[in-house]
Parts: sequence; structure tokens; C-alpha cells
Amino acid sequence: MSTLQRNDLHRLRKYSSRLNRMIDDGSFDRLPAGRRRGLVHRLRKLHDRLLDVVPAAALRHIMAAAAVLVLGISACTGSSTRIGGDSRTDGTVDPWTDTSWDPVVDSGWDPGMDPGWDPGTDPGWDPGTDPGFDPHYDPATPNFFSEGRLNPFGIDASGHLCGWELIPALANLDGDGDLDLFGGAMWYEYTTCIQYFQNTGSPSAPAFASPTVNPFGISGRGTSGGPGFVDIDGDGDLDMFIGGSYGYYGGDTGLNYFENTGTPGSAAFAAPVENPFGISSIRGMVTKPAFVDIDGDGDFDLFTNSYSYWEEAGLQFHENTGSASSPRFAAPVREPFGLRIWGWQLTPEFADLDRDGDQDLFVGGNTYDSGGIAYFQNIGTSRTPAFAPPAANPFGLDVPFYMAFPEFADIDSDGDQDLFVGISYGIVLFYENTEY
Repeated sequence: MSTLQRNDLHRLRKYSSRLNRMIDDGSFDRLPAGRRRGLVHRLRKLHDRLLDVVPAAALRHIMAAAAVLVLGISACTGSSTRIGGDSRTDGTVDPWTDTSWDPVVDSGWDPGMDPGWDPGTDPGWDPGTDPGFDPHYDPATPNFFSEGRLNPFGIDASGHLCGWELIPALANLDGDGDLDLFGGAMWYEYTTCIQYFQNTGSPSAPAFASPTVNPFGISGRGTSGGPGFVDIDGDGDLDMFIGGSYGYYGGDTGLNYFENTGTPGSAAFAAPVENPFGISSIRGMVTKPAFVDIDGDGDFDLFTNSYSYWEEAGLQFHENTGSASSPRFAAPVREPFGLRIWGWQLTPEFADLDRDGDQDLFVGGNTYDSGGIAYFQNIGTSRTPAFAPPAANPFGLDVPFYMAFPEFADIDSDGDQDLFVGISYGIVLFYENTEY
């Protein structure tokens, strides 16, 4: 089986699973006709291309109830099945709950780690020549996101408990399986201030309670910006980093590190440590740190902004030269990998929205070069990054604010990355990822 065919099998499973959920909850019938036809057409093409390497019965088994729409036959039996029924419960193996079944056993293959494969290049299918498909779809720059929604899921930061801006971060620190919201700000006092909005809903239906300040024992002085959560020491729980701000605009302020001394289900943070693991030479206020394994070596590297009255603003890269459990950061490199952007309170955020296996960069804050969210596509690989020139508000986004702080998270548990954008006055905009 070729790499492209393995990828087709991966996508067939993903899209079939999504279609089955949409059939079950009735949302498929509420889609525009063009999007319904497009999703069915995409699955049919994947099915047809895989027939040469995967038995037809196995493909129908993978697709389950979706095969009724796509192929016009029952997924698991030879008899007809109602669209509204669930052919996955007919006594045969359920591929969505029986993860041990795999028609193509290949545990050593990872589509995200194959730099020679480009999922955006699929010569076997051209949505632009399919009159039934959404005419606004472009495989190079697809429109993934819905229109922005103001303060969704009950978010209310109107009290401005921690300053005017709200710089969002989402993490599960209480072990209940859903993502809670944390909000930092440009806080010019000499104490830590993090707003915590507990998710009292569920992993797929979030609802946020009123905010409290400094949960899980957070304390300390001189912090400013949004929190970055990462398991920096490899012990299975999320630690926290926040930018330090002791001199307002200038000086070497760096990062404050709050080690999680609790557990994955019950966080507790130690007193902050300034500039741990060799971190040094960060000028001005760090709006929000971004941790990502940008070079594919298994540990988390660090990106920060750099700003003061006396220097040009930009981004800095701190390579982790240690390991996943014992980090050590090298001296920072300005404008790494060809990244060039100027602005105040720059906020880097990474996500693989184009699903090519490497991490792309999104930069918010006060981005004077572009406004809104600046997008740097990673045109390199997961091990050797290289970034294209910036583009404003990609993937159908419409973020009309210069002070915009992005955070990606799968808030509704549908397998894709949604976007939260914090702006001034405690406002959060939510852009749902509507990719198939």
C-alpha cells in the first residue's frame, strides 16, 4: 500500500466517522445542499481509489452507516437500511468502538511524519470541477471557519478582573475531560492575575462559569500576559509559564515558571521561578509564550515576542537542546526560520490547519504589518521548518482587530482545531472550525 493510499484510508475513516455522527444527530440534513453533496462525493472518491488495495467488504465496514448515503447499500449487511437507522448496531463488529480491528495493519506508519507526502495535492479529485460541491472551497486556501461569535458558551469577562485585554488559553487542569478557559492580560500591577472560567459543560458542549482569579494556588509577582500550558518536565501534567513584567516596557523580564506539583486531574502550582531551564535575554513584556516541537526531536521548543522602547519588535526562538523530561534552552534567535513580523505584544500560536504534518504559525497581538491574525505557512517539514511570507486572516477568518490574541483548541471534540481570539474589554471571539 502506497503512502497516498494509506492517507486515503486515514481520511476515509475520519470523514466517515464525522458523517455518521452528523447522520445520528440530524445535522447532516441541515447542511447546505452543496456541502452535503461535497462530503458524499469526497467519500465516494476515497472509496473508489481504495478498492484496488482494500476489500470492498472492509471498506463498507469502515464506512458503516455512511455507506448508505455514499454507496446506496447497507454498510455491514447486504440488505437495505433506512437512512435514519443505525446499521452499526446490527450485531457485527463496530469499527468505532472496536479499535483493535484494522483491515490494514501498519502501526509503524504516521502520516504526519512523512515529509514526502502532501495531503493538499490530490490529483485524483478536483472539487473545482464538481458542480455539486461548494464553489467557495479551495484546497489550497479552504474556508474552515464560521463567522465570529461574541463571548460564546456563557463567557463573561465584563468585570475586567485582570485588566482590559483577555489573552486566552485553554487547558484541562481539573481532570474532568473538558477544556477550561484561562485569561491573562496586560497587567501592570506587581502581582499575578489569571482569570479562570471553569467549563461546567462537557467535552462536546462547553459552558463556562463566572470567572475566579488565580486558581490552583497560582500566586506570585510581576506577571503580564497570557499563560502557556505545557508538560515541560514530562511528568504527565501541565505546567504553566507567564511573561514577567517588572519594568513596564524595558529590561530583561523573561518568563515565570509555575511547576505543576499536583496531578493531571488535580493541578497545584508551586511558587514561580523566573527564567528557568536556561531561558535568557527576553526583552520587554512577553505577551504569551508558545511551546511547540518545531524541529521534530521530541521536546518542546519556545517562541516568544521581543519588545522594548529601544529595539525593533519581533519574534524570538529558544531551541530546547535538552530533552522532553529535562529541558534546556539555548540563547534566543531573533527572526528564526525567515520569520519577519513587526508589532507590539506579538502572540505566537501554532497549529497544523492544512494537515500536512508540520506546524504552521499564527501571530496575533498588535501586528502592524498585517492586522488581525498573521499566518505563516510552514512550507518546510516537521523536522526542518521554513515559513512563507505572512498572510492576513487565512482559512476564511475575519478578525478585524489589531489587538487580537489567538488560541486554538478542539473545544467541541469533533477532531479539528477551533479558534478563540481575545481582544480588548474582556471580549472573546469564537470561530468554529467547520472543516468536514
